[in-house]
Amino acid sequence: MTRRSALTASLALVTLVACSPEGAPGPVSTTSPTSTTSTASPTTTTSEPAPFTPDDVVVGASGVDYVDPEFLVEGDAMAFLDAQRDGNLWVARIDPRTGRLRSQDGRDLLVDTGPAALGNTGLTLNGPEWGLDRDGPTILYTKVDPAGLPQVWRAEAVLDGPMSVEMLTRSATGAHTPLARRDPDATSTPFLFKAAPTGRGAGPVVWADETDPARTVPIDGVVASAYLPTWIPGTDLVAYLRRSGPNGLDLARFDPATGRSTFLTTGEPGVKKNVIAFEAPELGGELVLGYVVDAATLVLFRHQGGTWTRWTTLAPPDPARPHLYSPEVFHADGATHIAVQMKDVNLAEAGNDAAIWVMTVGPDPGDHSYRRIDEGASSGRAARRFEPEVVTGTDEPFVFYSERADNRTLLRRATTGIPTRR
Repeated sequence: MTRRSALTASLALVTLVACSPEGAPGPVSTTSPTSTTSTASPTTTTSEPAPFTPDDVVVGASGVDYVDPEFLVEGDAMAFLDAQRDGNLWVARIDPRTGRLRSQDGRDLLVDTGPAALGNTGLTLNGPEWGLDRDGPTILYTKVDPAGLPQVWRAEAVLDGPMSVEMLTRSATGAHTPLARRDPDATSTPFLFKAAPTGRGAGPVVWADETDPARTVPIDGVVASAYLPTWIPGTDLVAYLRRSGPNGLDLARFDPATGRSTFLTTGEPGVKKNVIAFEAPELGGELVLGYVVDAATLVLFRHQGGTWTRWTTLAPPDPARPHLYSPEVFHADGATHIAVQMKDVNLAEAGNDAAIWVMTVGPDPGDHSYRRIDEGASSGRAARRFEPEVVTGTDEPFVFYSERADNRTLLRRATTGIPTRR
């Protein structure tokens, strides 16, 4: 049985309507700041009020850590580590009707033991990552080789079996922090990784393909503080923030066929992180690029008049938590939706309170809507919420996120109140 045979789900059609800033019934439609270089005129529309009360619960077992979970929308599955260090790599199956784990603790399939330690002081900066091609899904992750160097490993047939695990890279300098492409129509899965002996060690980010992982192509000018590049849909290309001067970063595109990168923007202001790339159904499938600026707004660019032009900005109306992190894009009902984390302080590993929001991109630069979906919207409870991930359920999409409490990493599932058809 091929990997593809395990896939039973497709992206659902959903409609997002606006609600109040604190998640109670009522509309929130704001006019986003727009650049003077945009060719479109900002407009503001107000959706009809839609009753919505967040349904946000802890899922899984209280005695298990859920570290850096990664979700496969196309297979109702989650890969996760059960400890920051000295843990194991598991796959959990998700009930698409409820968004809960099918088993009590989600440890449904043991993929591997002893994955690399995660975090700034570990051997990798991310946990397991799903890849996808026409043969189905794989999991890429970091684990040490017999010499003690981190390498990228691959697990195949994790959903339909029989599962196989192998070391994919054999880098003399070490390889870690893989980021795989997901394209169900592709013939293979390319991936990025950092060629270095430790998580924060010096070394380039390189492009490779699972069919020939020894052939690597370095990506010029990747800056660690801006995070990894992102895949441009339907291509082998990646978009990323490249050093463009002593203190500046600009949006660039890398082509592994030529080994060269091209600047797409120049001189854009602000501290930039978290590049995203998506085909926007609200714009007729046009490619849109973006990134987070000053940990406060998400800026989107369109290719207009032969150049990449700042089109619009988005930011949820959350003055108590003004710092935006971790944009997660999904599409539904002819629109782009982006789940984000809003924090009280501008520090990645700190803060006492955060909220999870869903932003919907409208067809005009001022026509965006926002909804807070975590239980703090109604309870007022402060919590360290982070890393939103989206899974399409049978009746509505769910947003999973992590919460750090009592030295544990909890997994939570929030409903969106968005109707869906599967």
